[in-house]
Amino acid sequence: SKLLGVEFDAIWQRHRRQMIKKAVAWSLGCVAIVAAIIGVWKVNQPFDTEIQLNEASVHNTQLPAMHDAVVTLDLDNETKTDTLHAIDGKLRFKNIPHRFLNQPVHMSVNCNDFRDADTIVTLTRNAILDIHRDPSVYGDIHFKLWNINAEECVPMTKISIEGQETLSDENGVVTLFMPLPMQRKAYKIVSDLTLVNDSIIMPCGADDVILVK
Repeated sequence: SKLLGVEFDAIWQRHRRQMIKKAVAWSLGCVAIVAAIIGVWKVNQPFDTEIQLNEASVHNTQLPAMHDAVVTLDLDNETKTDTLHAIDGKLRFKNIPHRFLNQPVHMSVNCNDFRDADTIVTLTRNAILDIHRDPSVYGDIHFKLWNINAEECVPMTKISIEGQETLSDENGVVTLFMPLPMQRKAYKIVSDLTLVNDSIIMPCGADDVILVK
C-alpha cells in the first residue's frame, strides 16, 4: 500500500465491499434456486378433482330424482370409481398425478333412469359432467288389454293416456310414447270400457296387463 501511495484501510474497505457484494449475490442466487425447487415441487404435486353432475335434459319434477350415479375416471393404467348419491352432490377423486391437470381424460357415468355418459373431458380441479335422462324408462308405455270374462285380448280399442289417444292392436297390445315433459311414475288409463285396474305403473312392459270386464 505504501508503494502505491494508498492507505491500507482504503484497500481493505474496497476488498470488504467486494466480498459483501459476492456474499449477497451468492445468497440471492441460493434463495432463487431454493424457491425454484420449491415452486417446481409444488407445481408437480398430485391434485384433487371435484366432480359434479348436471342434468342437461328437460327436468321433470314428477320423475324420481337421480341417485347412485357411478362415476369412473380412467388415468392410463389406473381407474378411479366413486358413487354420487344425488344430483346436487359432489364427489372428489384424490391424489391425481399432476401431469393429468388440464389434459383430456376418459370419464363415464352410469345411473338408473339416465343414459350412460361416456366421454372425454379436460380434467380440471372442478369438473361438471352433463347427463341426460333416458326418455324410454318412463315414456315407453306398453301393456295388454285383457277381458277377464271372455278370457281373451281386447283388440282395436281406443285408449286415452294423459290426453294422448291410441288404439290397441289386433292382439290387444297398447303402445304409446309419452314425451319427457309429460312423463309420470304412473299413468291413469281412460277407456269407454269398464276397466278393473285403470293405472299403469312405470316402467312397464310386455307382462303388464290392464283387465277389462
